[in-house]
Amino acid sequence: MRRAPGPIRIILALGLLAGLAACTSTDGPVAAIETAGQSSNPTSPIEIDAATYATPAGEGDGAELALVPPTSDQSATPTIRFMPIIGAPLEAVTPMSRRLRTEAGRLGLTVLPFQDETSAYVLKGYLSAERGETTNTVYYVWDVLDGSGNRLHRIRGTIEAEKPSQAGATSWDDIPSAAMESVAEQSLQAFTLWESQRQG
Repeated sequence: MRRAPGPIRIILALGLLAGLAACTSTDGPVAAIETAGQSSNPTSPIEIDAATYATPAGEGDGAELALVPPTSDQSATPTIRFMPIIGAPLEAVTPMSRRLRTEAGRLGLTVLPFQDETSAYVLKGYLSAERGETTNTVYYVWDVLDGSGNRLHRIRGTIEAEKPSQAGATSWDDIPSAAMESVAEQSLQAFTLWESQRQG
């Protein structure tokens, strides 16, 4: 199994699940964010300029982002947009948002602003963080919708991170940026796999 940077390790592969049965299964925090996520306050939308994509200019954490133009033929690539993330504060979403941009460019996805209703797919994310005795866990769920709002697919998974030496005020304070970056990478890779299989 691919390991995330630093102390992060992926403890559960992304579930490529669809259908309402996944919504109502008893999966602890995952089930909670699936059923109660709508009542949470969403963060700001993940804004990604459709005209440019960001790619790392250097190696390792903290690398500055360099903008590169997208491919000229966007009609041949899937178009997606992200709705506001539910369940996580902006500070936690920011590193995930940055990695979503870089991963989208790497995978050849065309990302549109969240207001653009011409996208083929809409990704709506729900996040939750939980403290454990020795590790902290991020639970994530992405609903993949079509342009009319019908759910086509669901992506689910968890990322586990070692607990910091000193706990923060909330469970999200204990989740490092590398964990959120891993969420972004695995989520878009799972989406790309599903979409390619769907297209045949």
